[in-house]
Amino acid sequence: MLRRKVLVFVVADLVNQHGGNLWLQSLFHVLSMMDELEITVVTSGRKQASEGNECVVRGFGFNHIFVPLGVPLPEATPSLISRVLGACCDKYYFNLERWARRQASVDSTLSGIAQTYRPDLILVSDIWSAMCCPSLFEECAPCCLITLNDEVRFHRASRMIAGPVESGFSSSLERAIHRNWNWIANFRHERYTDALWKKCAGVVALTTSDLPPNLPRHTVKAVLPPLLKEREVRWRYSAARSLLFVGNIWHFPNRLALKWLCTSLSPALLSIDNSIVINIIGCDREQWPGSDDLQNVRFLGRGSYRDVIHHMTTDDMFVAPIENAYGAKLKLVECASMGMPFVATDSAMSGLPFIKCVPRFELDSPTETAKTIAEMLDTPAVLLNMSREIITEMSEARIEQAKSWKRFLGDAMAARIV
Repeated sequence: MLRRKVLVFVVADLVNQHGGNLWLQSLFHVLSMMDELEITVVTSGRKQASEGNECVVRGFGFNHIFVPLGVPLPEATPSLISRVLGACCDKYYFNLERWARRQASVDSTLSGIAQTYRPDLILVSDIWSAMCCPSLFEECAPCCLITLNDEVRFHRASRMIAGPVESGFSSSLERAIHRNWNWIANFRHERYTDALWKKCAGVVALTTSDLPPNLPRHTVKAVLPPLLKEREVRWRYSAARSLLFVGNIWHFPNRLALKWLCTSLSPALLSIDNSIVINIIGCDREQWPGSDDLQNVRFLGRGSYRDVIHHMTTDDMFVAPIENAYGAKLKLVECASMGMPFVATDSAMSGLPFIKCVPRFELDSPTETAKTIAEMLDTPAVLLNMSREIITEMSEARIEQAKSWKRFLGDAMAARIV
């Protein structure tokens, strides 16, 4: 049987076990079950990521090519002047645009690979990867893009709440520069994404709200939630009376969630049951103003992946107070893959619409939310039943999604951009 060739491109260090990489590996798992496809994965990253990426990709039985980044992803600089100057430059450039423009060597190499390999389909894993490979969207093969957010709304929102969280004059100055005068960058970003969608034979969104509006008629569209593989390690009830939130403070939706947990849920829980504690991974106590006054909040710092797994399997419940409805909330998906019970806002459930057993709450009702949580923690049978239902619903969804991916890829290979 003649196997169809698929070329996948991703910028990532696949060894790092964060939500995005876990989702990518779950996607690789789905693709590996399609015997009719010959998959070649091209990864790009820092040179030291080469060996780890090779190991991960080859583990799925795929061909692998590593292309080192021309310029590594930017890192934080300790100099206030450098940070302020960088923020001023970003009044014109949109997020990571300057970095992506310096990846000409990556784009040139990818173009050569595509011309040699002659794939039937090209699949790019996210918009930041797409920024590094404009030439792939000009190839004869249909090119598909996976979008992890409503890119335009995410870009605008990230600018509105960017900058450091600490108090003090220098932080206030940085925040003001980051959060104002962004209309040029926002406008240019929207123009860029509009042009990009028109070059795509297919677009995959992780949630319905992330699917770009006004896509061309020729574009094959699919909404495929980021389901992780079923995990060997599972949540177990331990009567710890502890809640969990995992989210890096520098990611702006997490910052808003942390504010709600610390200023709304924490005092509401104290007034109902002072034995319940909130464990937060992704933020140090020193990074949160007024943290010393929070009696029932434990700031566990950045934490290792092992720390995250430990708390996802031993804390009683995950709390997801997410305000924005775009993006797939991968940490919540990770909880679901282990059967960890959770409560969430409607927005947080955007990546898990098929799970029906999870209680929802409103951000403007922290007292009612605290009462619901306390009642659940007092009734272990409720938590155990929810865990079993989550596992069952995730298993059923994985079967359906594998079929949906196969259908999407087939339709995209047949698509032609007009």
